[in-house]
Amino acid sequence: MSKGKGKETDAVTLQALLPPMPNPSAGSANPSASLSSLWGYLLPALNHMVRSPTNSAEKAPAIDISYHMGIHTATYNYLTAQSEATNASPPTSGADRDTTKQAPSSTDLYKHLDKYYTELARELLLGAPEDDTTLMQYLVPCFKRYAVGAHSINRLLNYVNRHYVKRAIDEDKGWLTLSDIFDAVAKSVQEGKTREEIAKKLKERRIEELKQWGYEEGGTAESLGQAELCAEAASSLERVVPLSAL
Repeated sequence: MSKGKGKETDAVTLQALLPPMPNPSAGSANPSASLSSLWGYLLPALNHMVRSPTNSAEKAPAIDISYHMGIHTATYNYLTAQSEATNASPPTSGADRDTTKQAPSSTDLYKHLDKYYTELARELLLGAPEDDTTLMQYLVPCFKRYAVGAHSINRLLNYVNRHYVKRAIDEDKGWLTLSDIFDAVAKSVQEGKTREEIAKKLKERRIEELKQWGYEEGGTAESLGQAELCAEAASSLERVVPLSAL
């Protein structure tokens, strides 16, 4: 084995043996005390997962289990504290709704994450070569690296999906809203159809939308999920989608 080859092998071995990113010391500070505190606690992990070098295209760099649990706990505490504050706030109406300061909601953290992904995508775009020959050589590994990092973040912050995204979708803010399929609903109501018949019509319309993203009726749950992920990722900016689709 040549000297150069030996050094290359040692470098790969060393990278493979590198320990997960440790839990940063927060001292006596409470990461869930405010959005800025929580974001400061999350950011090193996010950057590590999507920006740090990795010797595997299939797996993002890991963080220590204590850091993982710390993030989960801090996120849970922050979001549940906001829910309690919102529920405790007296209802407002009319002009008071515009002038009274509302309790914070999970929207602030979601918007921070959305902005983070936007800046990351812009960073990758600005780094793309202008030469067509090397463009694909740049894009393919970039996409894979982005995808595995985003997948890891989606798992790490799954409570955001459970606590905020699911609720927003239930409130008709997801990738497919009632206004998108209003014509089908209105026609069904005018024809005096039952609730079950209207629900069936809505399901049929949703399937039609997903067919645009490669889903075939009667396909597997995996193909359905993949088509919906594509539809979520391609939806307009004001729609709320799972973190995996940002």
